[in-house]
Formats: sequence, C-alpha cells, structure tokens
Amino acid sequence: MTKTNNFLAAAIICLGLTTTAQATLAANSPQKDIFTSSQTNQNQISQNPTARNYFEQGISLYKKRDLAGAEEAFKQAIKIDPNYAPAYTGLGNVLDDQGKPSEAIAAYKKSLSIDRNSAWTHFNLGVTLARQGKIEEAIASYKQAIRINPKYIEPHYELGNIYYDNKQFNLAIAEYEEVIRLDSNYVDAYIGLGNTLDDAGQPEQAITNYKKAIALAPNNPYGYYNLGITLGRQNQFKEAVSALEKSRDLFEALGNTEKVQRLEQIIQRINSRLS
Repeated sequence: MTKTNNFLAAAIICLGLTTTAQATLAANSPQKDIFTSSQTNQNQISQNPTARNYFEQGISLYKKRDLAGAEEAFKQAIKIDPNYAPAYTGLGNVLDDQGKPSEAIAAYKKSLSIDRNSAWTHFNLGVTLARQGKIEEAIASYKQAIRINPKYIEPHYELGNIYYDNKQFNLAIAEYEEVIRLDSNYVDAYIGLGNTLDDAGQPEQAITNYKKAIALAPNNPYGYYNLGITLGRQNQFKEAVSALEKSRDLFEALGNTEKVQRLEQIIQRINSRLS
C-alpha cells in the first residue's frame, strides 16, 4: 500500500514546488482471496468427486490467470452439483476479474443462499462491492466475514484501507493493528499503519512501522517510498533521498519505468536544493 493523497516529499512541502510536481503511485485495488480448504464449512464440500475435481481445477486455473478456463471449470462443478457453494464463489471471483461485476455479485449471493456462513464468500463479495465504489456495502460484507471468522486477516486489512482512504484514522489504525496481531509478518499492514500514523500526525511511529516493513521485505520498493515521504515531511532530506533512491532502484529492477522517472524527478529537485 502506498500513500495516494500526494507525493509529499520535502520537495513539495519545503522546496516550493507547485502541485504539478506532485506524483502519486496507483491506488491499491482490493484483491480477491483465493480459496483454501479452511475457508469453507466442511459440509459445503461437494460429496461428488467429479464436482470437486472441476472445482480444484478452477482454483488452479484461476491462480494461473486462465480466467476463461477457470470459469468453465467452476460452471462444470456447479452443473454436476448445483448446491456446491464454493464453486459459485470461485465463479464470482472469475466473473469480477473479467469485468462482469453484476454477474459476480449474483454468483456470490447464490453461494450465500446455500451457505450464508462462508466468511470467504462475504469477503470476496465485499471486494467486488468496493471495486464498484459501494463502500458502505463493502464494509458490511467485510464485517460479516469477520463476525463469522474473527481471525480472517484479509477483511481486517481491507477495512483498514477503506478507513484510511476516508480519513477515519482511528478506525484504520485499529484494523491494521489487528492484522499485525494476527500475522506479525504482514508487510502491507505495517505500511498501511505507517501511512495512517503519518497522516494522523504521528510521524515517528510511522517511520518505525515503515522500517519494520522494510526489515520484513527489503526488496519491496513501497516501504522505502513511504519512508522517504515521511522523512521528507520531517525535513530529514538526506535520509529521505537515501530511501527514495533505494525505492527507485528497486522499481528499476522491476522494470517499472514510470515510477523510476517520477522518483528521479523528486530526488533531483531535493538534491538541487541540498547542493
């Protein structure tokens, strides 16, 4: 997760640049959760081995991003076992990723009509709703997933992102901290928590969380990127440049030329004022 409000490095706050010099990294879209056997009630696993085989094939093809193949596999599973709730959820994931959100929502609701206690289905429905900008409905779906399974990490994380985007910082902090409590290695939660703390006026705590993210994932450019922004806000220009240069180098290794160019611009402007 990256800061998406502004490219608030020192070059913006203290170096007198106009807003046209600002740059933002793309906002994160909520991501679907791929099925694991622990995410559904055992009584909802089809007793038909052929249906199960098609379902497992659908999951495998979905992971490989063969959406057409996954769609056909899930539909075959449903044809054999019309009450196979997880197959409808898998189909919903495929349909949403194919740009068919209305059909996806219908598939999720069909799944929930069979198994209303599937936290996995409530979560993925929430993702589709959030992608459609139906934020309140998405929040309700995420919360329902958590009510069913309080240890389900992904809905806590996505709630944190929603609350952060809406500047509900206390709520966002609580969700990110719960993610970290459940999984102390969840890198994006440290970054999200850092973003929220920084925007809430707690930069030192933000820096601590960015550094935790970097320690866990030293090749992730976003931790350095956000650390650089916060250091810049604190007038720690040399440290900010160092973090931004590291982010630039990692983006370059990933072949992301757009972000490399944006980082180069801001680094050059900071250095021109430091020299």
